[in-house]
Amino acid sequence: MIFESKIYTDFKRPNISTNNWIAIITLIILVIIFILSYFAEYKKNELFLIITFICLTNFLFLNIIPFFIIEEHFKNEAGKIEISKNFIKLNNDIFLWQQIEMLELNYDDYKNKFIYQGPGNFSNNLSSGIDNRFNIKLNNQIVFNGFILLDSKQKINELKKILWDAVRQNNIKYEIAKTFINPSNYNEIQELKKICSY
Repeated sequence: MIFESKIYTDFKRPNISTNNWIAIITLIILVIIFILSYFAEYKKNELFLIITFICLTNFLFLNIIPFFIIEEHFKNEAGKIEISKNFIKLNNDIFLWQQIEMLELNYDDYKNKFIYQGPGNFSNNLSSGIDNRFNIKLNNQIVFNGFILLDSKQKINELKKILWDAVRQNNIKYEIAKTFINPSNYNEIQELKKICSY
């Protein structure tokens, strides 16, 4: 069984999303309209009523639509990664588990996972599935890092199974194994200690 995924570098979310910029501009327009509405000549102006209606509708739209759209992000595709119980392959380079001195791997993000953005934040709420960082350091001190795309929860489970199989089959030290197995409870910690070398 082999896990395959695209890898990316330079993954980053914008400091202020497009939706938040739209919300800021809309709020500024509404404030200007409310200030101008205090003057008698603007109170019955149909254009101001139309703009006010559009702005309020826009806020409603910005509260609903982010639940159905993938988050904004920047990324550069850097090839693909393959992980098996015998090796890790980055593009055309194959590394046996015995060559790996350190492997840090996070794999809790997946495509369309809901991201809570907090109150007053109009950013899109569905994850791109790329916020899964990996760092690989080989015995010869060469380092590789980037981000892995995970399409679904099922891909996370497949990856976990392969990583556990790799630990069982290879003589991997506990300190190394725990950085990519990421044991989540006491039983997993004890099982990992039992099958790892020290």
